[in-house]
Amino acid sequence: MPNQRSIGLDLLRFLAVLMVIVSHLVMEPIPASWMPYLKYVVGYCTAGVNLFFVLSGFLVSGLLFNEYKQRGDISIKRFYARRAWKIYPAFYLFIVSTYLYCRFVVGNKLPDRVMAREIFFFQNYLPGMWNHTWSLAVEEHFYCILPLILLFMVRRGGDGNPA
Repeated sequence: MPNQRSIGLDLLRFLAVLMVIVSHLVMEPIPASWMPYLKYVVGYCTAGVNLFFVLSGFLVSGLLFNEYKQRGDISIKRFYARRAWKIYPAFYLFIVSTYLYCRFVVGNKLPDRVMAREIFFFQNYLPGMWNHTWSLAVEEHFYCILPLILLFMVRRGGDGNPA
């Protein structure tokens, strides 16, 4: 299946990222004259994370639905392998780089529990190394649960009518 990109979805993704960036501006020193306007804008920009989650859910579930339409089944192994190759190399390089930087440049060893939260995607429940990786943990939980639910529905079968 060729990679079919939608300009509309790409624009929404760009808007979501822009909204997240703008919402983080309040953490930087901002001239007092800008604050009344920026606070108004930032109040709406926090929806960027929500928009990104909705887009991710739409796109990922679309992959699973397309696989079901094409093959008549859903391969959990294939889905998890695709997601792993897309996410894990960059994420774990980021985590290992952070660990090495803290250990050898700063001279602080990160506690094992903090490392475990990052490695196993629990940083949305307890603090990890970085404040912003919680959103990836939420997505990973979605990636773990959604295919299992859809596979259960596919295997359960039925006539398509609610009970």
